[in-house]
Amino acid sequence: MTPNGGAMGEAVRMLGYTPYIFETTFRKGNLQTHPKEWCMVLNQQKKFDTAILEVPQTAKSPKDSTRIQKDGEASSPPQEVASYDAIVGPPATLAYESILQECPRSTKVVLVEEPDKLFWEKEYDAMLQPILDKTQRLQRRIGLGDLHSMLVCMTDLRKATSARVTRGLSTSTTSPLLHTPALRLASALDLFEARVKDVVPRDRLLIYREGEGWGPLCAFLRVPVPTTASGESCPFPPHDSGIDVLADLNEKFHRISVLIFVVVVLAVTSFIALGSSVRTRMGLFMEHYYNRFRKEMDPFLKSDDQNSESEGSKTSLRRKLIEAKKVTLKFENEIREEGGAMSSIKDVFRALFNPEEVVQHNKLGKSKQHVADPDSTCKST
Repeated sequence: MTPNGGAMGEAVRMLGYTPYIFETTFRKGNLQTHPKEWCMVLNQQKKFDTAILEVPQTAKSPKDSTRIQKDGEASSPPQEVASYDAIVGPPATLAYESILQECPRSTKVVLVEEPDKLFWEKEYDAMLQPILDKTQRLQRRIGLGDLHSMLVCMTDLRKATSARVTRGLSTSTTSPLLHTPALRLASALDLFEARVKDVVPRDRLLIYREGEGWGPLCAFLRVPVPTTASGESCPFPPHDSGIDVLADLNEKFHRISVLIFVVVVLAVTSFIALGSSVRTRMGLFMEHYYNRFRKEMDPFLKSDDQNSESEGSKTSLRRKLIEAKKVTLKFENEIREEGGAMSSIKDVFRALFNPEEVVQHNKLGKSKQHVADPDSTCKST
């Protein structure tokens, strides 16, 4: 019960098979579909569908160029593969009963017994738990909900105590790990192995123990022992606990978490800076409009102050409103000539990165308009 199948995953590759492993569930564009599929199968919401083992014909073949062709097997075009022809390691191995029901009767099962289940529990649980914590935090942010659920299923071997899994379990199972008040992960694995031995027909099952080499495996699968270019037998792959696979996945999720944190901090900082820039821009805009309005309307206001004693000589309110409207329209036309609203937006983004430059730019523009008034220019021409 090792991610990617441990040494057995590499061994079946050397024998010419194309194994479906743990990493397959989230690589090659499978992240959005395969974890969800396995969750439904493991939770008995649907039957196992062999379509999940199919590979697009344009996909690169993961088989080695020195592949050993099995007896009676037709040769396939290079760099193409029709499907995976082996399933190694969780989560797929947890659904072995459903898989055996849908796959041909010629399908064989290799059960790699874990010699030290307590040590396996310590390694497996310690490395998988941090990944579960990260996927739980990330599942809503980047859509890892299905992957998280699949990982939960991988660690939930304790379901082996349910009637669904223990039905028909041999009463000869006397492992001391099973006789504990609270079933632990190592105990669940022991129960799982016992269940496999009871369910799978003996002619289709190989109970393999680490260190037995190629002999039992090749004889069971009826394939030759892989050899080197010099004709010597290839050494059997060394022990692999699968911890490296989980550690690499954990590191990737850690980087994603850090990246999301940095993006959020930058977004909040930018929003605050953008809001400040908008307020600065609007303040300058209103100040410019106010100064322009006062300059244009001053003659009418002063004439009222000078002729306050003569009611007949005062400028009528209607006249003032008309002049005020003219000033506003004139100011609006000037804004449009400078680029209109888009110009203001550009200034806001420029202020986001260099607010001092924008302030100086606006002050310069304002001073120029005070010196060269559009009306005076028109009159001179």
